[in-house]
Amino acid sequence: MIVALKWLVVLVAGYLMGNFSAGITFGKAFGSLDIRKYGSKSTGATNVLRTLGWLPSVLTFACDALKGILAALLGMWLLGDLGAYAGGLAAIAGHNWPVFYGFRGGKGIATSFGVVLVVEPWIGLALLGVQAVVLLLTGYMSVASAASAVCLLALVAVFRFGDWVEIGFALVLTGLALLTHRKNFDRLRKGEEHKLRLSGLRKIKKPES
Repeated sequence: MIVALKWLVVLVAGYLMGNFSAGITFGKAFGSLDIRKYGSKSTGATNVLRTLGWLPSVLTFACDALKGILAALLGMWLLGDLGAYAGGLAAIAGHNWPVFYGFRGGKGIATSFGVVLVVEPWIGLALLGVQAVVLLLTGYMSVASAASAVCLLALVAVFRFGDWVEIGFALVLTGLALLTHRKNFDRLRKGEEHKLRLSGLRKIKKPES
């Protein structure tokens, strides 16, 4: 009974942590706007960057990553490694599909990064490098995020070979990242995906009519 209660706390608390939307919060604080009506309509750091600039984007990324860190740490404290995986996944689900915001959230990359930092810190830091290199080479944040997600699975499969629970966890994280970027992949295929450009980042983009 106590163990079941711990699982309930980890899952519910993780999901509720994920529901806190840094993108919406900083959108209102820095631009008095609902970020879900601008740009890609996502609440993630990339859309905040394109719409409001660097500072609110960095704050959004940090807060979204912190959700994953706290949820994973709570799970680890109560239930060990399995709890960290479960709490982290719950936070990512809460970020991507927040009940308090009509299930319209972000793509979960920053929150996933926070979870990975807890369960595999060195791999998490390596993924930051992958993200930066691919972004510089392609200019597409979506491609960089997808590459990082695939690298996560590859690195865990290589360095944690035989740990099928952690490999399964990495597989789910990778699958979620690719799933939430499916529209980006469709735009890439059609040649309609926008590159991340440094110019004009502080200019608020008006919503499409």
